[in-house]
Amino acid sequence: MGAMVAARDWSATALGPIAEWPRELHAALRLVLSSRFPMLVWWGPELTVFYNDAYRPAMGEKHPRYLGRPASECWAEAWAELGPLSRHVLTGQGATYSENQLLFIDRHNYLEETYWTFSYSPISGERGEVLGILVAVQDTTEQVVRQRRMEVLNDLGEVSAAGSVAQTARSAVAALGRHGADLPFALAYLFDEGQASLAAAYGIGPGERAAPAVLDRGGEPVWPLWDGGTRVCDELRKRFGPDFVQPVVVGTAAPDRAVVLPLVAAGRAEPVGALVLGVSAYQALDADYRAFLELLGGQVSSLITDALAYEGERRRSEALAELDRAKSEFFANVSHEFRTPLTLIAGPAEDALADTAEPLPPGQRERLELVHRNAGRLRRLVNDLLDFAKIEAGRLQPDATPHDLAALTTEIAESFAPAVRRAGLRFEIDCPPLSRAVNVDPDMWEKIVLNLLSNGLKYTREGGVAVRLREVDGHAELTVADTGAGIPADELPRLFQRFHRARGREGRSHEGAGIGLALVQELVRLHDGTVSADSVEGAGSTFSVRLPLAAVAPPAAVDLALAAAPAYREEALQWRLDGEGETAQPGEQPGPTLLVVEDNTDLSRFIARMLRPIGRVLLARDGVEGLELARRHRPDLVLSDVMMPRLDGFGLIRALRAEPATKSVPVLFLSARAGVEAAVSGLEAGADDYLPKPFSGAELLARVRANLALSGLRRRESEFRRALFESLREGVFVADSDGTVVEVNPAFARITGYGAESVPMAWPYPWLGADAARVPAADLVGYLGDGHEVSVRVERPDGREAWAALTLTRVAEDDGRAWLVGTLRDVTVEKKAADREAVLAAFAADLAAATDVAEVLNAGVSALRAILGATRVVAAIWPTVESGGLLAGDPEAGSFDELEPELYERLDRARRQAPGQIWPPETSRELGAALGSGDSVVWAERADQVLGAEERALFGMLVAQLAQALGRARSYDEARAVALTLQHAILGPTDLPAGFAVRYEPAVRPLEVGGDWYDVARLPDGRIAVVVGDCVGRGLAAASVMGQLRSACSALLLSYGDPARALDQLDGFARQIPGALCTTVFCAVVDPVAGIVTYSSAGHPSAVLSHADGSDQLLDQALAVPLAVRRSTDRPRATVPLRAGSVLLLYTDGLVERHGQPIDEAIEGARVAVREVPRRQSAEITEHLLDRLLPPSGHNDDVAVLVYVHPPGPMRLELPAEPRSLVDMRRELREWLAQSDVPDEAAADVILAVDEACTNSIEHGYPGRDDGTLTLTATADEGSVEIVITDDGKWRPPPADKGIRGRGVGLMRALMTEVDITPGEQGSRVRLKRNWKD
Repeated sequence: MGAMVAARDWSATALGPIAEWPRELHAALRLVLSSRFPMLVWWGPELTVFYNDAYRPAMGEKHPRYLGRPASECWAEAWAELGPLSRHVLTGQGATYSENQLLFIDRHNYLEETYWTFSYSPISGERGEVLGILVAVQDTTEQVVRQRRMEVLNDLGEVSAAGSVAQTARSAVAALGRHGADLPFALAYLFDEGQASLAAAYGIGPGERAAPAVLDRGGEPVWPLWDGGTRVCDELRKRFGPDFVQPVVVGTAAPDRAVVLPLVAAGRAEPVGALVLGVSAYQALDADYRAFLELLGGQVSSLITDALAYEGERRRSEALAELDRAKSEFFANVSHEFRTPLTLIAGPAEDALADTAEPLPPGQRERLELVHRNAGRLRRLVNDLLDFAKIEAGRLQPDATPHDLAALTTEIAESFAPAVRRAGLRFEIDCPPLSRAVNVDPDMWEKIVLNLLSNGLKYTREGGVAVRLREVDGHAELTVADTGAGIPADELPRLFQRFHRARGREGRSHEGAGIGLALVQELVRLHDGTVSADSVEGAGSTFSVRLPLAAVAPPAAVDLALAAAPAYREEALQWRLDGEGETAQPGEQPGPTLLVVEDNTDLSRFIARMLRPIGRVLLARDGVEGLELARRHRPDLVLSDVMMPRLDGFGLIRALRAEPATKSVPVLFLSARAGVEAAVSGLEAGADDYLPKPFSGAELLARVRANLALSGLRRRESEFRRALFESLREGVFVADSDGTVVEVNPAFARITGYGAESVPMAWPYPWLGADAARVPAADLVGYLGDGHEVSVRVERPDGREAWAALTLTRVAEDDGRAWLVGTLRDVTVEKKAADREAVLAAFAADLAAATDVAEVLNAGVSALRAILGATRVVAAIWPTVESGGLLAGDPEAGSFDELEPELYERLDRARRQAPGQIWPPETSRELGAALGSGDSVVWAERADQVLGAEERALFGMLVAQLAQALGRARSYDEARAVALTLQHAILGPTDLPAGFAVRYEPAVRPLEVGGDWYDVARLPDGRIAVVVGDCVGRGLAAASVMGQLRSACSALLLSYGDPARALDQLDGFARQIPGALCTTVFCAVVDPVAGIVTYSSAGHPSAVLSHADGSDQLLDQALAVPLAVRRSTDRPRATVPLRAGSVLLLYTDGLVERHGQPIDEAIEGARVAVREVPRRQSAEITEHLLDRLLPPSGHNDDVAVLVYVHPPGPMRLELPAEPRSLVDMRRELREWLAQSDVPDEAAADVILAVDEACTNSIEHGYPGRDDGTLTLTATADEGSVEIVITDDGKWRPPPADKGIRGRGVGLMRALMTEVDITPGEQGSRVRLKRNWKD
């Protein structure tokens, strides 16, 4: 904005040119235009407008049109509010401040509802007059509107959906109606069968043109309600009139736009209604406004969803209540209908049993007793159901009269005692007389006590049951306690619910309808009493019943007929004890074995009587006993109840199917659960047949015979499969879908060593070794080939190793389960033969690759041990006077001095055998043979197995190959020794002057000779001549030429001392040597004292001169043709200066030339490598060059490298005689030593000794003074460095007792080669010298 103000021509305005503006205006504009806070200046009587960049967004479309215009024009639409505030300031009444002021402003081509916090401050002149107004302003529209919309959402969130859908819609619209600033009107429509009914409205009267009470889906499209998405409706004022919304909360204009939102309920595909929300005429329908409206639609949809759920739940509750009433009435009617046939069943049976005139035979009596007992049980169940029906209908009332509750309770409990004692439990009855009577119905009290006693006996297997009666707080309290299974804590709250049975309780029987305790609670409630239960799982339960005492004393005891006791007692007597399962006697008719698993004693005995003519019958009272009998007796058929204690029928069949021995046994389910669904669930669980109760004897026998026939077929099929399975020569194993092996055949045991006793065998299989353990069971199919044959190593339990070809196939069953079938074929012999062939081939390859005697012997012993499976193999070359011999062993053999005497003797005996003869001659665990001559031998031992004829023949063949390879290696070693002797004679010197380092890397290994060479020669005048050359070719031929040229060049340099003249003369010599044509040579003379290098090049790659400051140059100013090539001019020479730390690099082309890389780029790589070494030491630079530039895979050309680091010259330091100056001294001395190419170890000794000498000078020469000076000079020579420290201080005499001090001189003498100390009155002198070469 500052640039815009400055660029405008203000001369035509009332303000005039900028130069003429008053300084107050300039000051105000500087303040405003430099501020990041939105600010304005209104200047002069017209309040001319200036504003800064921060205020530009607030101007909207008014920018830049109103810059420099009067404020009354700029904000004409709001001047009614702003004008009085500005006049307040201009008239000198002081500043103003407004917070969140509502202003209707047209800044985006519509009248916008905006909010502002601003202050008007006067801009005063020198005389105090008001010249203008400084406005600081902040647009708070966004904050105010957001806060307002948040309140809408909060109010809507408090709406309850507990009523109907229409009520919920009205509540939601009422909440929206409190926020007309953002929502001028709202309409809520609900859909029903193609019509939309107006459920609620505000801002528009129901029934008006914009809010019809009912809209048909195909009628006039007042609002697009059925589109299913968010729709925006425009031009509402044109359609419905300018005043169709009343009242308008903000401004005066009715909204012109509305948004229609679908009301979507969860779980419904189509919307259940639509919400129409008006859009404020003073707000833009931007993304924030639209998101706000959609959020409101979502919240109202959630409320509608909750209301629909609430209505559905209410309807379900009413339906359930009606169903419960119908059920109770049905039970009452059915129970009455049951009584007549029950009377006709029980009555004749009871008469027949009591008839003494015509007594029944034993068999018939047993049958009628069974009928009579179960008729009584059915009568009790009918009576209980009828009591429930009467209770729910309110028709059952107790006939309560005062009774002696102690006597009544004792009589009832004693009637049940035979059942408790027969179960082997303690039974305690402790009911002392009470002080007052209790109003009870005796029949109901009998049912209460017997239900609690029956429950205690049913779930108590050891311990006892106790009945106690006490008088507590005006109540009679009955407690029935047991030491049984107890009840889980989470089951206690539901214990007295009808038809609820606590999970996880193991009782003597699974029978029961789950109504006993619920009936107890209802009967106790009818007596104005309470019942409760307290239990600890695994420790027992205690049930407590409390009834109020009557106001009268207990009446005399009377004899009461206990109607219910016999039925309860007879039922309890049928609960068998553990171990009471019946088995057939040895003398019974032989035949199939039938196992009956049933917890009802009467039923199990009845079934057994019918089945005994067929075969042997075993009885079990629950799934646990049944599984144990099935494991012991392998039955031909299992008949099992479904609902049983401990282990039910489903658990039993799962256990039977999980074990190989019983998985094929047919199972017939006998269940009281009738219907198709029950039968399907039983068959899906694995049962072969399903027979619902009640069933006839004929039907049962028919089902049993059919299943026995099926069992016979399965048995014969299983026997055939077993015979086939066991006769296979390949190993076979079967695993389940989890990979657990459940069956193996004998061949599998022969291959792996793991037989049927190892089954089940979980993954990872022990015979597959450690690799399989890292594979999860889910991936074992892929690991084992997934249908493809794979070779696996088998680890047998006896430690022996085998190999097998394994194929694993997945077999899917109809139920989705899968079995894995694997086959193993023993391929150990084939594998060993293949391995032996591979080892023989590798043996030949290793011998061919070996280049010396040691490599041949090591390759031989390794191969022999692998091929023969030997425990130990040793090869030896016998020691002589000139040689200590050579041993190679697997495991490591050590040296001849370390051999055990016994092994030494065996090697010696084998060595003395004739070539080709194996010792010992007989079969044994060891083999030995001479390797062609009397000084070499090989010997092998296999400790755990004899080496047979096959191994002896193979050993002889391998020994012959090894002897030939050893002969070749010996010849090669002799030739190599000659070559190395030649190389050492013709290569350059190894005793180099200070600052030099050389390396030679031949291309042909291991001869270490070639056509490249280097040379370093000390000239008589102290200069040093250096040469690097490269002959054409490589190997011995090139080395021969190189040796002659190196010797001639060295002699010429010693004679002339000039590189150019030396190369001139060398040309003629090279023409006389075959193979010397085109040899390249770089020859230079280094003058360390003068600091120059003179050079000449005969076609050789240019040397590199690198300086300590990072600059470098190529020495290419004296380049000429290679040796022996005709030329017409003398060879050139050039001279360049050396600096302290300069590095001179000479090299042959093998260092830089690479296939496909330009030579200039390669040489640049060498220059960079030199600069990369921070310490300018020749040895480090040389190593770094070779590491950096030579390929890791090897090089095909010889490489010679010569590096010279120019020393820095003598060093001189003037040091203040104070300890802190020693830090700088050590740093500078360390750098100088590195530049002087002093080795690290020697440099460390020098620094420590010099530091000690300087410390002594400061301490002894300048005690109490700080104005002294130390002088340090250092010079480096070839192989030594000398340091001299002088001071001008006055030394004090040493103390008589030095204590721990005075050891510095000894330290210096230990570190340095020479130490001279000269103290004096005028100062001292210390000379230190350190040599690092002999």
